[in-house]
Amino acid sequence: MKKLIFFTIGLLFLFLIGCNKNDSGDGNPVGLGTNSGNENVTFQVNIVQDQQGTLYFHFKPSVDVKIIKVDAQLNNQTYSVSGDVNTTITATEGFSVEVSNPETGDDWIFTITGKIAGNNQDFTSVVKYSVPTGYSGGAETVSFEINSQPGQQGGVDFLFKPSVDVKITKVDVKMGDASDKVDGDGTTVCSGGKWYVLAGYNGVESGQQWSFTFVGKTASDDKDYNVISNYTIP
Repeated sequence: MKKLIFFTIGLLFLFLIGCNKNDSGDGNPVGLGTNSGNENVTFQVNIVQDQQGTLYFHFKPSVDVKIIKVDAQLNNQTYSVSGDVNTTITATEGFSVEVSNPETGDDWIFTITGKIAGNNQDFTSVVKYSVPTGYSGGAETVSFEINSQPGQQGGVDFLFKPSVDVKITKVDVKMGDASDKVDGDGTTVCSGGKWYVLAGYNGVESGQQWSFTFVGKTASDDKDYNVISNYTIP
């Protein structure tokens, strides 16, 4: 594992190349859908925590990439972390940047530059992330990972994996100007860490960017969640 430590006043970044520090599960990916720049590369961002209690911003790219640099801006101050352009960051694992004392309401802007691993094409992706209201430290509680597979009738099935046990009221699905709603019963528990089929669609093509908004309650304490997860068709 390659580590690079960058110190600033009040902020500590630790860049972890090719190592998923998400030992406690992904957090709530607030700020998804706010990517700009190269349309072929987007990033999911959330706060995670390892077993020692260290907090990180965790970034999951839509495709395998090589990171040159991450510039993080907060309150008109910019902090930079260099990556390793010879190391591939997979879309499955992503990478993490250590952060100290994130606070609710903080509006971060991350400018991520690098190369697409598949074709060595340069990219710059700008991602906005707001620490959610009510955040009180530690990892955020709910996230949904999205994947896809061929459907039985020639379409594409979308799958989801919650980070914790959840009950789903509904899922709003969007792709461009098209939208759909998948209703849940609000009582059935979907176990964290397991894959479930959400819905199947026709006309799905490589490069399309889909958005899924999950609404429901956590199974453990009936806490409401509203989580957005983006997915780019490979």
